[in-house]
Amino acid sequence: MGSRFSDLARLTERTSSENRVALETAVTKLILEIQAKTWKIGDDDTFTSFAKDLNVFITRTQNSERTVRVLKALHFKQLKERQSEIREAHTHTFEWVFDHHSTSNFSSWLQSENGIYWIEGKPGSGKSTLMKFLISNQKTARLLQRWSGAKEFIIVNHFFWSAGTKLQKSLNGLFRSLLFQIFSYCPEIILDVAPDRWGAEFQEEWGWAELLSAFEKIASLEHLPSKLCLFIDGLDEYDGDHMKLIEILRTTAKSANIKICASSRPWYDFIDAFGHQRWKLCVQDLTANDILLYIKENLEQGPRFQKLKRRDRLATTELVEEILTKSCGVFLWVYLVVRSLLRGLRNSDRIPNLRQRLYELPSELEKYFELMLDSIENVYRQTTARIFKVMIAAQGTVPLLAFHFLDQEEHDAKYALSNFIAIPLTQFDSLRDEKKRQLHANCRDLLWVTPPDQNAEIIVRDRVGFLHRTVMDFLQTKHMDTLLSDRAGENFRPIASLSMMHLAMLKTHAKWTSGGRKYNRQLCYSFVLGVISYAHQSEEEDGVAEVPVLDELQLWSRVLSLEWQNISGTHDCNSFLDYIVRAGLQLYISNRLRMLSSEDPLIASTLLRQALRARFTIEQDLNFTS
Repeated sequence: MGSRFSDLARLTERTSSENRVALETAVTKLILEIQAKTWKIGDDDTFTSFAKDLNVFITRTQNSERTVRVLKALHFKQLKERQSEIREAHTHTFEWVFDHHSTSNFSSWLQSENGIYWIEGKPGSGKSTLMKFLISNQKTARLLQRWSGAKEFIIVNHFFWSAGTKLQKSLNGLFRSLLFQIFSYCPEIILDVAPDRWGAEFQEEWGWAELLSAFEKIASLEHLPSKLCLFIDGLDEYDGDHMKLIEILRTTAKSANIKICASSRPWYDFIDAFGHQRWKLCVQDLTANDILLYIKENLEQGPRFQKLKRRDRLATTELVEEILTKSCGVFLWVYLVVRSLLRGLRNSDRIPNLRQRLYELPSELEKYFELMLDSIENVYRQTTARIFKVMIAAQGTVPLLAFHFLDQEEHDAKYALSNFIAIPLTQFDSLRDEKKRQLHANCRDLLWVTPPDQNAEIIVRDRVGFLHRTVMDFLQTKHMDTLLSDRAGENFRPIASLSMMHLAMLKTHAKWTSGGRKYNRQLCYSFVLGVISYAHQSEEEDGVAEVPVLDELQLWSRVLSLEWQNISGTHDCNSFLDYIVRAGLQLYISNRLRMLSSEDPLIASTLLRQALRARFTIEQDLNFTS
């Protein structure tokens, strides 16, 4: 029976859903074993052994509960969003990184050295795709095992994202992400590195000093239970002092138990810090064969290209070589060019036509994007500008269905309020196909619809994002921002549109699940936070209170019996107005107070008391995970 308790204790210390299922099974077996055992009066040894095993199990269970509380305080809803949105590497590409004879020397570093390995590359060269490839590749794990020796090793990662939320581009987000992963694997070190957190029943948000202190303690621990390999992507996407970030990485990498692989664009801060060291690679210098493989499998092997090749092998070979030469190692450019040539092949273009297409496409990404925008038909330009403005304001991916609501806004600015009519669920598949076609016509290849997430609710299964960070950088230049604003119309406010869209998605999800099917409460909370978050931004940036939208949200929060304590994560937030006050929507509250003071002075005084409590940071669930 003692071994049964030990098995239970080990399961209790882990937090995955698979282990929770195994734990429930083990508990059932233990209960049956206790019931079947013959207990004799005077058998003190049996009772003592049982009590000892039970005490160990209870202690470990309590420790597991403490661990979960700490992890919940570290976790944020976009923790894995950026990594999940990065496309998988094309088949058989990037294999050169493990070649012992490659100039990358990455394999040698993985299995033998500590310190920092720098992956440098131009915009669009494939740095993030390479980092994602390395994290999940079994060869990485095998080589790290040689480095860690008798110890276990852990791979933890963080992907900075300049287009995302504050946490996705800050040091707070970096440390919360890394600590969450490390503590998940090594909960036994929490007491040593964050003792004040270990026994705390209520976990407040981690502050910068506390995060830095915990991370520094991990780096200084001589007897870490596991060695750590950190993969940190997009150092240039960190929104802060890059020299401060570099110094933190250098200090951390001095630990005998930690090594770091980091990627960035070739900016001077990173060149000065890592450019003279041995352990580095330049992505665009090593991907020529990968690009040829991509062209072969996506262009050359098509039946139309093969037909041209049979007519003139030399000309088609030269065309492929010209693509490779003009790409300068930028994979994103190759992807866009191949798509353009495939459109030409569908039009039965001949080799001279395809070569002309290639010559007319700028080799610089920004000029390419400008050409793509200019090719959009005039009839779509206002819609296109509004879509791009919404995507920029969203700071993340947006559910495909949201653009159906953006269309509705053109005809009825109040579409999501009292007269809202949800589309029937039975029509969603045809609407989804329609929106994909419209987005392509409106935005060309600058946006893409991510592969459907089969684990997500159907309303958020398909999401829209920028093709690449460089697209967003281009659209946010001063010239493009002015152009998009002019085309969108002076009265168009993308933040207000996003708030309204989230209200419409909340109502649609409620409608789709009203026929006896239970609605997804966490997804509803995501939509609620979306409405409030963008309403807050509307006040901060536009100086406008979204009164009708928030009033309607208050009504629907009652209809759906939403629990504001769960939404806020605090026990003393009991209503919609409690939350709104503490989230800092001052213009809306001022509007409501003028009405409530005369109608119900007691409610007004309650709101004023809430205003004295701790403010909330609205953490918007951009990833819409269930």
